[in-house]
Amino acid sequence: MATVRKKKKKSKFKDECTIPPALPKHVLSTLVMFSPRSKKDIADYVEIEGREKVLLAEKVKTEYLMGRDYECWDVHTKKERFYLLQPP
Repeated sequence: MATVRKKKKKSKFKDECTIPPALPKHVLSTLVMFSPRSKKDIADYVEIEGREKVLLAEKVKTEYLMGRDYECWDVHTKKERFYLLQPP
């Protein structure tokens, strides 16, 4: 009785795609565009209230709600991650 072997499909590409490792948070903060005053205000608030050093504060978006703009911030500390809404 003869056995049938399936041919392996050859990839079009010789190299595999690789996802680079995550960057450390202290490096990410140098790559994010922000208003320096707002970032400092957010970081100071989290450090006072959360009693933790802020590693990264990134403005995610601004939303218009009931006649006012609100900024949404993604803030990382060593232990936690916070989302803050701030009226400008």
